[in-house]
Amino acid sequence: MKLKQGIIIVDEITTGLGRTGKWFGYNHFNLKPDIVVLGKSLGNGYPVSAVIIDNWMIKKNEESGFMHYQSHQNDPLGCKIAEGVLNEIREENLVQNSKELGFLFLNILKEELEPISSIEDIRGIGLLIGIQVKPDIKVEDIYNNLAKKGIIIGISITYNMLNIVPPYTMDKELIPTIAGKIKESIFETITN
Repeated sequence: MKLKQGIIIVDEITTGLGRTGKWFGYNHFNLKPDIVVLGKSLGNGYPVSAVIIDNWMIKKNEESGFMHYQSHQNDPLGCKIAEGVLNEIREENLVQNSKELGFLFLNILKEELEPISSIEDIRGIGLLIGIQVKPDIKVEDIYNNLAKKGIIIGISITYNMLNIVPPYTMDKELIPTIAGKIKESIFETITN
């Protein structure tokens, strides 16, 4: 039986450039992707994206004669902004900062929230943290309670999950306060 070769494409739009405490999320696994897709954090607010392609794929593509163009391909402004963002991440050691802040944040959240019976799971890697709530509690209600306290996070209704994705430069002194407000919002939701 002849095995066909496949390619591995990794979407690092959310997890790339330090979010997980390593440069790329796939760095946490024994994986060598053929294509890596980047965006969002690459432009730090400016709309820019990139595709990193393994050399063997570039060669194969060139041999095939395939061409692809888009309106903002090779945009010099986007490239300069991405270069500046990458330099800032490197110079400010933000990948390591993300790892350390995420570890601290996750541990404080676990300490505060694990005793609450409505919490199903608390997990995270770097500054990508999720709090899964049992199905009888609506994450939208927790979200709304948090927003009233000035804390904006993400939610996944499908998984009944609170998504905490703070900035890499977050002041670590704020973490206990934010964790406390999350705990308050969960209790307010449970008791209403």
